[in-house]
Amino acid sequence: MELLLVRPRPVKNESAIGFLLRVCEENGFSSLSDLDRLSECSNRQYPGLTFIRSVIRCTEVDHKIRGPITGLRHLKDVDPEGLKLHYWNGLRPRFCPRCLAESAHWRALWDLSLVVACPIHRIQLIQECVICRHALTWKRTRVAACNCDHELANSPTVDASSGCTALAAYAMAAMDEREPYHPVDQTYVGGLKLESLLELVVLLGGYACSGTARPTKIAGLQDVALATRIVEAAADALIDWPIGYHAFLRQMESEGVSRGNGDRLTKRFGYFYTALYKGYSAPAFDFLRSGFESFVQREWSGQLARRNHRLSDSTLEGHGWLPLTVAAKQLKMKRASVCSFITRGLLVGHLHTTRSGRITGTVDRTSLERFCLETSTWLTLTEARKRLQISRGRASDLMAAGTLQPVSGPTVDGRAIWKFSSAHVHPGRSVETPPLMVAQIPPPCEAGLRVI
Repeated sequence: MELLLVRPRPVKNESAIGFLLRVCEENGFSSLSDLDRLSECSNRQYPGLTFIRSVIRCTEVDHKIRGPITGLRHLKDVDPEGLKLHYWNGLRPRFCPRCLAESAHWRALWDLSLVVACPIHRIQLIQECVICRHALTWKRTRVAACNCDHELANSPTVDASSGCTALAAYAMAAMDEREPYHPVDQTYVGGLKLESLLELVVLLGGYACSGTARPTKIAGLQDVALATRIVEAAADALIDWPIGYHAFLRQMESEGVSRGNGDRLTKRFGYFYTALYKGYSAPAFDFLRSGFESFVQREWSGQLARRNHRLSDSTLEGHGWLPLTVAAKQLKMKRASVCSFITRGLLVGHLHTTRSGRITGTVDRTSLERFCLETSTWLTLTEARKRLQISRGRASDLMAAGTLQPVSGPTVDGRAIWKFSSAHVHPGRSVETPPLMVAQIPPPCEAGLRVI
């Protein structure tokens, strides 16, 4: 049998397996299995599209249709444009009733596992028959009807979320190579190729929803409920840029803190940080990295050093937080002293204790600059005594009573020399309102004698 009696022409971006089903329907076959057996009886060793093109004599077949052909022994084939198989939903077909009512052919867009809405009618794609309640399969006789003879175009519809609609519009634009229907103008998303767009949805949706060690390895995307959760999470991060993306990063960082991870980027963000600069290093994803680095500059208070060589120089130099080691070098102190100043509120910083017991942390750059200016005015014990005009013994008594409080010294941070804040060391200061680390003398006694 060299020719089919009815030889339909494909529609642009028609589903490949949907086109085969339409060929079967118009030639009176009972199912796709009949066409598969025809291929076997013809003793042809060609892929599915090559065989179909030969029997219907249509050279436009593989130039118009999209998607792989699966579930058939002899007609199986890959997507004509080379999109990877795991991005296609070959098990549980989805459809838009309104599109089917306009034209009874299967759209390739519906076969993408991460498309869950119709971007034209803005409704959710349907995966099961509303009459028999069975999931739709390719083992049926007609394109636009279930095996129970229910016309799929008569199925009730539900409005889709704006995020799912937007990403479906971008997918259709990438497939059609035209402007998206959705009014949101996100040129960095709309300019992506189809495979890059789907990779991005898997990355963001997987990390937002999965919670596993390998968030981008998502099984079961043929289930429309799971696919919808992934797509909505990715849309939340992408559509309202960069607010949604920064909220996504903030949530990821918060989860890293709750798991007790360290204060380094690789600990808080896990493989996501590496993936941005390695797995998603193509120029098309530059906007992801720039958005990540703007978040780091504005909100990241953890460690950042030259070992984070993936980050740009401007991000490293403009980061507002310095590691403890760097702060200690600038202050010419030990790390323990810097930790003490942070604990006592003299420096703004964050401390983190690792599982091994080592203390790491960061110091606010502005706070460190102010602190450096303040330390330059600190007084030694001798200088404080001269300003207060008291003896060494009286100074010891005031320190023991807590009236004259050092900001640095042997019992404070382990340093050998006592130091006092010059702003709080002057005669006549009231003892009734002593701020933290304030050095002052008590008021005159009742006899009117001056303290010496």
